[in-house]
Amino acid sequence: EAGCQTDLQVIRQQKMRKKSTTKSKASRPQREASKGLRKRNAVFADAEAMKQRARVVLTQPQHHVFDNYHDSGCIQAIAKSSLFELFTLLIIVANAIWIAVDTDLNNAAVLIQAPLIFQIV
Repeated sequence: EAGCQTDLQVIRQQKMRKKSTTKSKASRPQREASKGLRKRNAVFADAEAMKQRARVVLTQPQHHVFDNYHDSGCIQAIAKSSLFELFTLLIIVANAIWIAVDTDLNNAAVLIQAPLIFQIV
């Protein structure tokens, strides 16, 4: 048992042990008789069970982060507004573009040696 998992000799010995134990469990006539009666495993799961699980998942209410916000107030109104969402996405896109510009044009190894625009922004 002192061997690496990828050691071919150990793997062969384990396979031989498995073969010898499975052959001794049932006699040869029993194995041959059971071959014809052996039930095949289904390739796909039960269709009705899958449909039922899909129905359960689809009928559950969807989670919206707005459900956790207050119903009144200035801040919740800003957070729920589509204008705020668009502004946030605009900032993210602008940041991605700036990272690309900084990567392409800033050749300085440290920030102090970089041009002033890269130090400020």
